[in-house]
Amino acid sequence: MTYVSGGAGTTGFNCTYTAATRIVNCTRTTSLAVNASIAIPLTLSGTEVTTAANSVKASVSGGGSVGSITSNIVATNIVNPPDLTISSISQPSPNMYANAMRQITVNVANIAGASPATPPIKVTFTLPGTGVSGAKTPLKFSRIADHWVCTRSGLIITCNYDLPLNGNQTTQLRIPINPTGTVANPVFTASVTAIANETNIANNGPFSLTPTIAVNTGANPNLVAEADPVFTKFYSYPILSTANIPLFAQSILNPNSLFF
Repeated sequence: MTYVSGGAGTTGFNCTYTAATRIVNCTRTTSLAVNASIAIPLTLSGTEVTTAANSVKASVSGGGSVGSITSNIVATNIVNPPDLTISSISQPSPNMYANAMRQITVNVANIAGASPATPPIKVTFTLPGTGVSGAKTPLKFSRIADHWVCTRSGLIITCNYDLPLNGNQTTQLRIPINPTGTVANPVFTASVTAIANETNIANNGPFSLTPTIAVNTGANPNLVAEADPVFTKFYSYPILSTANIPLFAQSILNPNSLFF
């Protein structure tokens, strides 16, 4: 731990720090009234990587001709500041086909011990191409279950996470991608914005992803149209009960599944 500042202002104490002995000396030249107390706020910087107890000893001397020394030892914990990073960017799933919706998952992590990262946590995701060619996304989309809300302006997608991210915790941001197929090797980039009390911003990015499989401009095998004779016959005569309409009777595919 090192001394940063403290003692100035209304306390009347002038504090100095000696790095060799790790001692902070705070001196006040004016008297202290009987039964009075003054708080001396000291700002310290912890550089240890452990959260084990660290003993801090404080003593006071003075009192004119009487003279007295008291001592107190306080056990304190050093809590590492939050450290946000893009822990990984997953390959598109399924493989990219032109003009077919795909998904890219961005994993955002707080890799610092026990100190939570306070919301909002903001991630920027950059699309390749020109917006007309390369890849497209909706102008606004949300992942309510994942607590992400995203908006797009040009090629930049800005996403906000509204929950605290605890130490060693990871959350997923899933972005829908619609490649146009006019860029042979599209590159996607993601970064997370530094938050309050974050000291190590080197881990915030940007990080890049180049798909291992280029955009296929041929026919999309997942969009092959097939006639369903079972459903077709339902529409050949009047239907009185909505429970018999396949549109409502059949379960809706989960939009959060891997195949999107």
